Amino acid sequence: MPIRIIAIRVVLACLLLPALALRAADDAPAEPPEPAGMWRAELDPPEGLRSKPLQLVLHIRHGKEGYLATIDGLGPTLRNLKVEGLILVEDVLSFQVPEVSARFAGNFYGDSLRGTWLQGEAPRALIFYRD
Repeated sequence: MPIRIIAIRVVLACLLLPALALRAADDAPAEPPEPAGMWRAELDPPEGLRSKPLQLVLHIRHGKEGYLATIDGLGPTLRNLKVEGLILVEDVLSFQVPEVSARFAGNFYGDSLRGTWLQGEAPRALIFYRD
């Protein structure tokens, strides 16, 4: 084999091996996100309503049998509402707030939780940020 072809193969191997190693590391199972803590979000009003966004605060903590949560900010008198059905599967968190007929499902992206809030018929994008 000519030396030039061998040199090209060596250079290609040096360039590709680190990329393959990074890909193998990406394929390793990721550690699940830790949802416990305080999360803040601004919920825009439904389309057509002229009002200020609601300031939401989601409180998630560890319980004996999983996570427990409450949410504040869904109106001036609605504080400490019980969150039910909180489920974490890989990087997806979902929950319901029965008292206001709402539900949320979203994915973790670093210190944010980006998803969809459904209350009534119109889904709305909602991003919680870790406080």
